[in-house]
Amino acid sequence: MKKLYIVLSVMAFAAINARGGMLIEHLLTLDLSNPTVPSEITYAGNEWYGEGYGYWDGTYSEDVKWMQFGEFLVSHTLGSSWGGTYWDGFTVARNSDTMDHSLTKDGGWLTHQWSNIAGGGIKSVEAPDAWWGYKQGADPVVDDEGYGVVDRDAPFLVANWGFYDGAPQQTNQIKLVDGSGFYVLDAFVTNSTWVYYAVENGECPPARAFTEGDSFKLIAHGEDYGGREKTAEIELAWHDGKLHRLNKWTYWNLSSLGWVKSLYFTVESTDTGDWGMNTPAYFCIDKLRVEYYIDTPVEDVEGSKTVADVRYVNMAGQESQQPFEGVNVVVTRYTDGSTSTTKVVR
Repeated sequence: MKKLYIVLSVMAFAAINARGGMLIEHLLTLDLSNPTVPSEITYAGNEWYGEGYGYWDGTYSEDVKWMQFGEFLVSHTLGSSWGGTYWDGFTVARNSDTMDHSLTKDGGWLTHQWSNIAGGGIKSVEAPDAWWGYKQGADPVVDDEGYGVVDRDAPFLVANWGFYDGAPQQTNQIKLVDGSGFYVLDAFVTNSTWVYYAVENGECPPARAFTEGDSFKLIAHGEDYGGREKTAEIELAWHDGKLHRLNKWTYWNLSSLGWVKSLYFTVESTDTGDWGMNTPAYFCIDKLRVEYYIDTPVEDVEGSKTVADVRYVNMAGQESQQPFEGVNVVVTRYTDGSTSTTKVVR
């Protein structure tokens, strides 16, 4: 898993398009620290979180249907928020609260729905320039087991899937600002603190504690331009004789979704009743990464150059002067110091 993760984080491909221009593939990481809409995230802190921490103070506003972070659009309230007393979609939080608030007297879980059990967002680091000159931007920091390293000061997404009557299925959407397609790579997910304790104690009626055979899963839906959909699943909590719950930022490979125009998320629980799912419909996500192409016009493509060196990189990150069987990233260096990359299959 770690080899695949490293390769995906450094691969940047280029290919000649039909007009002779260059299709340059860029890696995008959803960076919550640099918002565009709203222009600034301020946090509604309290005695539990401290000043500068908490959750986005515009969470209950209907004015922002989509939050924007760089090239990404993240849905906020696509359904009705019921007069400002309810929200669905995504919001941004920044805190390290991992307490069980089932007995907290200041409103219980509705007051403390803004945290994840890992205790903060994922620490990130500005990636170095790749050796062929491609700058990757910020990368998540992972430990030796591949889990995201927690940073109390790092923001993360808290998601509430709106499954109530009349809510659209796709309340939790993520897409690109210009509407272009993209290739989904991966993300990190963990449990909402609320869900973490609810499946153990069932302290939030009508939710019950999980027993043998129960599960709570997160489902990613990728939809292409033809209306076709692929899904990827990850279990956030399950019981197979013992209760298991994600409590760290867990790597989720989403490459099986392929090329999509939009991405949305739903959750599914075996604990259901007459009104639908009883388990709180929350999850937390950070460091979603995708690849997309920028179409460079033919006049921007440089003319012929003298090749100085050609190297091949396979999907395991190995480098050679000879092509590998399967997928290769071909990196060509020119005598003027520039480089170009192409993706080929041998």
